[in-house]
Amino acid sequence: MIQRVPKGSSARHTSSATVVVRQSISSTPVEVRGADIRIDRYRGHGAGGQHRNKVSTAIRLVHEPTGIVITRESGRSQSANLESAMKQLHEALDSRGRSGQSAKINEQRTVLFDDSSRKDFTHNEKRSEVVAHASGKRYRMGDWQSGKWTR
Repeated sequence: MIQRVPKGSSARHTSSATVVVRQSISSTPVEVRGADIRIDRYRGHGAGGQHRNKVSTAIRLVHEPTGIVITRESGRSQSANLESAMKQLHEALDSRGRSGQSAKINEQRTVLFDDSSRKDFTHNEKRSEVVAHASGKRYRMGDWQSGKWTR
C-alpha cells in the first residue's frame, strides 16, 4: 500500500496492487466414446416437400454421461446433419471442461487472495514513515527500506 499527497492537492491517494500468475487453461481435445452417444434418426419437420416427409434426415445426439442433447435437421442429408451435430457436441463438451477448470482456478485464487483491501503496510512519503498494520508500529522510511525493522 502506497500513500501519497500530490502537489497542489490536499487529498491523499492510496494505491495497492496484487500480482497473480495463473496457470493457463488447457484446451485438449475431448474424446467422445461411441458407447456414450445415442443417435436418433427421424424425419424433419416443416417445409421441404416430399423428400423431407419421406426420408429420415434429422439427427438427435444424446450424450448419456452429461445429458447434452444436440439436434440437427437443417441439412438435406443425414450424414451432413450427423457431422454438424458431432462438431457441436465436441464444442459443448470442450466448453464444459474449460468452465470446470476455470471455476477450480478461481476457487484457488479466492482462497489465496481473499481480501484485496487488506493492508500490510502504508507508506507515507510526506511524513517519511511506514506503518505496519499488523503490529501498529511506525518506522522511518530509510530504516524500513534498508531492512532495519521487524514485524
